[in-house]
Amino acid sequence: LHSTNYNYSTSNNFDFSGMLQLNVHFTDWLSFSTTNTFGAGYWKSTSYIDPRAYDSSYANGYLENSIGISKSFGTTNILKAAYQWGDHSVNGMLGWEWGTWKSEYTTASGTGMPNGVDALNATSPFGVSGYEIPGASWAGFVQAQYDYAKRYFVTATFRAEASSIFAPENRVGYFPSVAASWLISNEDFMKDQDVVSFLKLRASYGITGNNNIPAYKYLSTYALNALYQNQVAATPSRLANPLLHWETANMAAVGIDLTFINRIDMSIDLYNTDNTGLLLNVPVAPSTGFYEVTKNVGSVRNQGIEYRIDANIINKGKWSWDLGFNIGFNKNRVTSLPDHTPFLQTASSVSQQVKEGQDIYSWYMKEWAGVDPDNGDPLWYVVDDKGEYVLDENGQKTTTNDYNATKEKVVGKATPLFSGGLNTQVSWNGIYLHINTNFMYGNQIYNYTRQSSDADGAYVGYNQLSIENSRQGWSRWEKKGDKATHPKPMLNGNKASNSISSRYLEDGSYFRIKNLTVGYDFPKKLIQKAHMTRCRVYLSADNLWTATKFSGMDPEITLTTSAYELAGMYSTNYPVGRTYQAGVEISF
Repeated sequence: LHSTNYNYSTSNNFDFSGMLQLNVHFTDWLSFSTTNTFGAGYWKSTSYIDPRAYDSSYANGYLENSIGISKSFGTTNILKAAYQWGDHSVNGMLGWEWGTWKSEYTTASGTGMPNGVDALNATSPFGVSGYEIPGASWAGFVQAQYDYAKRYFVTATFRAEASSIFAPENRVGYFPSVAASWLISNEDFMKDQDVVSFLKLRASYGITGNNNIPAYKYLSTYALNALYQNQVAATPSRLANPLLHWETANMAAVGIDLTFINRIDMSIDLYNTDNTGLLLNVPVAPSTGFYEVTKNVGSVRNQGIEYRIDANIINKGKWSWDLGFNIGFNKNRVTSLPDHTPFLQTASSVSQQVKEGQDIYSWYMKEWAGVDPDNGDPLWYVVDDKGEYVLDENGQKTTTNDYNATKEKVVGKATPLFSGGLNTQVSWNGIYLHINTNFMYGNQIYNYTRQSSDADGAYVGYNQLSIENSRQGWSRWEKKGDKATHPKPMLNGNKASNSISSRYLEDGSYFRIKNLTVGYDFPKKLIQKAHMTRCRVYLSADNLWTATKFSGMDPEITLTTSAYELAGMYSTNYPVGRTYQAGVEISF
C-alpha cells in the first residue's frame, strides 16, 4: 500500500457518434433504406511511478503519457421487396455495406524525475513510439425468402465480404447459407387439440467468416528503434504471410420450437460447426530469427446442444410469476493440423497446446504437486519428454522440488462444460421483482496476476494476496508436518515456486446475479388523469452477487486470444462494476 501514496494511473476520453437514416417506400411492396454512421474519439492516459515507490523495473521512477485518436464511417444500404398471392409469399433484399476507419496512437515515457514531479520535461527520455492504422471493408449480400400457406418456409442468403485485414488478392470471402422450417402447428391435423399451440421444426446450413486478427498481418514490419552509424536503422519485427485469408465456419443445425397450452415455451437446438483455415500463430524455425508467424492452419469441430424453457407459472388475479432457464453444452476438438504436428499458442510465456483430438484451449505447462510437508518446498510432478508421468516402483507419481527437472503436459482446458442463465419475474398489484442470473461450469482460468501477488516472497515490494480465511481453503506452510497449499515464504522466492505451472490454474465456475430490479407500476386509472400511459418507479442493481472459488476479481473471462493474453487467461482484468440505479419512467 506504500506505493499507492505516490503512484497513479489515469485516463480520460471523449467520444462522438452520429447516425443519419433515410427510409423510402416506393410502393406497398418495394422500399429502400440507408443508414450512415460516423464516430470519432480521443483519449489520453498517464501512468506515473514515483521514485520513492518500490518498483523492480523502474527504481528511479517512470512517467508515460499516451494519446490516441480514432474515427470511422460506415454506410448500409438495403433494397427490400415483398409480394404475396394466394397461399404463396416471397420477399427479399439486396444490400451493400461499406466502412472505413483509422486509429492513431503516440506515447512518450521518461525516467529519473525528482520526487513528486510528474512532467516529461523533468525526466530522462526512455522511449517514444506510436502508430497509425487505417482500415476498410465492404460487403454485398442478397437474401430471398419463400413460404407456402404459412407452413413451409425457405430462406437463402449469399454474402460477399472484403476486409483490408488480408492481402488484396485474398480480401474477399464468399459466404452462402440456406434454412428451412416447417410450422407443424398450422397444419390441419393440429387444429383439433389445444395442448400444443405452437410447433416448428428448423434446419439450416451456412458458411461464415472470421477475420479477428490484428491489421496487416500479411505484411512484414520493421522497427525503427535502432541506430547504425548515427542514423536511424530498421530491424525486422514480423514475418510476412501474403497467403492469409478468411477463416471459415461451416455450420449445420437442427432445432425445434414448442409451446404448450400457451404458457410454456421450449426450444432445443443441435449444432455442428467445422472451422477451417484457423487463424493462429504458428512457431517457425529459430533460423528465421522469429518465433512465430500468423497462418491459416488446421481445423476444429464444435458440437453442442442448447436448451431453453420459459414458463408462465402463475397468472391468476393480481399475481403473475414467469420463470426462464437456458443451458448450453459445447465440445470442441482439433480435427486436423499440417503434418499432424502439434504446436503451442503462447502469450506472456503461458502456453496452450493445439493438438489433434484435444480441446483447442488446452493448458500446457508443468503440473503442480503441492507443498513438501517436511520442509515447505514447492513440488511438481515429474513428467518425461513424452508428456508421461514418471512413476516409482509402487506405480505412484514421483515429484521434484526442482522446477527444471520436469516437463510440460496438458493440465486442463479453458472451455467450460456448460453455461446458461436463469431469470424470473414476480408481480402483484403493480409491484414487481425481476432477477436475471447467468452461470458457467467446468472451465479453468490461468490467474497470471498471482505469479506476482502470490509469489512466496519473490517480490518483496509488491502487495501479496491474503490467504487467511480464503474461500479456496488455502494455508501457508509454517512447520514440519503441515499439509499446506502454499510453500514456505522466503526472501526472493522459494525455488521458483511462482513459475508458470498449474498452481495458478483455478476453477472458473461461477453463478452471478446479473441484475435485480424491484419496482412499482402506478395504476392506469390514477395516471390517466395526468395524460400518462405509464408511470413506474424502480430500484435496480447490476452484478449484485457472484458465487465462485476463483481468487481473482472477476471469473467471467472471454475465450479470445491476443498478443498478451490467451483465451481463458486472467491478467489484471478490469472487473465488472457493481452499479445501483433508482429511476422514474413516464410515458405519455
